Amino acid sequence: MKKIFRIQKLILPGLQLRVILVLGCCALLAVLLQTILLSSTLAKLAGRASSDEARLLADIPSLVIPTLFVTAAVLVPGFLLIGALVTFRIAGPAYRLELYLRELARDEAHGECAIRSGDEFQSLCDAVNLVGHKLRAEMATKAADEAPAREAA
Repeated sequence: MKKIFRIQKLILPGLQLRVILVLGCCALLAVLLQTILLSSTLAKLAGRASSDEARLLADIPSLVIPTLFVTAAVLVPGFLLIGALVTFRIAGPAYRLELYLRELARDEAHGECAIRSGDEFQSLCDAVNLVGHKLRAEMATKAADEAPAREAA
């Protein structure tokens, strides 16, 4: 079987680049915070260096490990919050579009599909509405064509 490769690597470049940018900024924030904390730790170590080198080497783990825990305590909730905020703008519209398409398939959709401004998939929602209009028009034409046949019977 022949493998099919995508020519365009980013299917939704706007969305994908925004997510990449957000994650990149989070990574930069993590590096910045870790650098600040480690610099602080090293400054404490340098202050002790003149007294006793053996004690300094023994103190390194006890100074670095709390720094890593502080970094994790700050960054993990931050990453989770940012991830949640980003996914709400994606998962919410995807769920809304799915519900609308199911309603449209059952001929229960009333009006157009609408998602919040600022959410992702605005252009997809517009495309779904175009299909919905066309489908409703075809169904109305079909119903109009079938009405005389039912009246004659």
